[in-house]
Amino acid sequence: MVDGVLYEDDILPECVKPDPRWFLRAAEIAGSAPRNCVHVGDNPLKDFAAARAVGMKTIRVRRPNGVYGELDSVAVDAEVRTVEDVAAVLDQWHAAWRRRS
Repeated sequence: MVDGVLYEDDILPECVKPDPRWFLRAAEIAGSAPRNCVHVGDNPLKDFAAARAVGMKTIRVRRPNGVYGELDSVAVDAEVRTVEDVAAVLDQWHAAWRRRS
């Protein structure tokens, strides 16, 4: 289930990605353990290593002509070409995510 979307500026003014505290705070705001969260991003320099280090799954949106498209990726759990493709990955991981309780 997708409970919300958080942007970098919404979390902690005193720390930004790739600080692991940012990802832990995001999970806290979502009311979930990091292991139950998915971080979706496009910048391999700041979006994935810390998220994975705190236990989140990660999805890289690697747009062919995007700003970060040419940068090599660090380890991610999945990679897609558009934000619209994220739902298909979530379907594979946990088909019930679309149902709300």
